[in-house]
Amino acid sequence: MKVRVYHDGVHEAHGALEALLKKLCPRIATCDCIPSKNVGGKLLHGKGSRLLKKAILCTQQAHSEGFDAVVLLVDEDGDKSRLRDLEAACHQEFPNTLPRRAYAVAIHSFDAWILADEKAMSFALGRPVHRTPEPEKISNPKAKAREICGTDMALRDFYARVAEQADLETLKRRCPEGFSSFALQIAKW
Repeated sequence: MKVRVYHDGVHEAHGALEALLKKLCPRIATCDCIPSKNVGGKLLHGKGSRLLKKAILCTQQAHSEGFDAVVLLVDEDGDKSRLRDLEAACHQEFPNTLPRRAYAVAIHSFDAWILADEKAMSFALGRPVHRTPEPEKISNPKAKAREICGTDMALRDFYARVAEQADLETLKRRCPEGFSSFALQIAKW
């Protein structure tokens, strides 16, 4: 299965999100990750939020380029309307688009998913890492990840290594709003 992945940040694109997706759905052969700001075309006119329209556009573009599935992952970044908008998009039927799609909002950001599994972080860094408080309640998870990683490696490499080792059940339990919802959508594929 070929998946087009639209994402918000640079750290998702360097293997971390792809590793998580392939763990969630082993049938995925390739992931083409691009920033969601690079989606081509113009947003639709009419009713609906900008994010809902972006989800439709991403899905249509992935379909037209021959992908089997599409993922749109955005950071919540304190904007609770993003959850509502993408949940609405999940339940919307779009003509001439991909049936396999996952639209997700990481609470507060994708970085929280990386902080969920201290065993995976310890493995990635080769040293013990203490369990973080509830990742989705950390106001600046990227800063916390930088603090944990220190100068041991580039943050994008740290994220990719953690994602490769992460226990999916731990992520679902510790990130129930963002990751768990995302995993449920992928499980339907």
